[in-house]
Amino acid sequence: MKILVLTLQRTHYEPVNNYFIPRSLQELGHEVVLGDVDTLSLLDTQVVAHTSPFEGGKVGDPHPRMTVVRSCEDFDLVWLLEYSHPSRESEFFQLLWVLEQRVTFVNRPSSVFFINNKIGVLGLRASTHFAGSHVLLHESDVREAIASDSSATWVLKPPNLGCGAGVFLVRNDDPNTSALVQSATGNAYQKYEMHTREAYGQAEQYTLLQ
Repeated sequence: MKILVLTLQRTHYEPVNNYFIPRSLQELGHEVVLGDVDTLSLLDTQVVAHTSPFEGGKVGDPHPRMTVVRSCEDFDLVWLLEYSHPSRESEFFQLLWVLEQRVTFVNRPSSVFFINNKIGVLGLRASTHFAGSHVLLHESDVREAIASDSSATWVLKPPNLGCGAGVFLVRNDDPNTSALVQSATGNAYQKYEMHTREAYGQAEQYTLLQ
């Protein structure tokens, strides 16, 4: 089976799935090709990317340079392991959606886009086992939710960041809670006071409270 693994161009192999998955697929006898997510394009109606054959190696070895332009549609299976830069997220997933209609994916890009975050997973059946969740935009709504159970400890976190970025524990009686809630919702009050709402536009940001 010919398998395209979409990943980032790196200087060397690191001890993460981006190396272990291609290696395991190769050991199982598959033809594995690495594709650079930052080069995904549509060329004469074909979805293409810069690629390189995966030829094995070990952690710490130089990562092959993905330089050969190849159609992503010539594979039996595609595995998406990393994203392109956030500045082109919309176009990146739109191109992947086109590819999803033509090639089988291990992990469908449409599902990755909608579920690989802290809001989309709330639509899964498994969410019935999650802690009670609030997705809120306004500082006052967050404060009201926290105050609804004065003895509880809440988790405040951004919906679309990972690796623990911006995650805080807050309590109604914690003197730091006010500042953390303001920060989590975009510091809207401060921005409107300094620049006016008319000049700044909308500053509110969604936050997740559990």
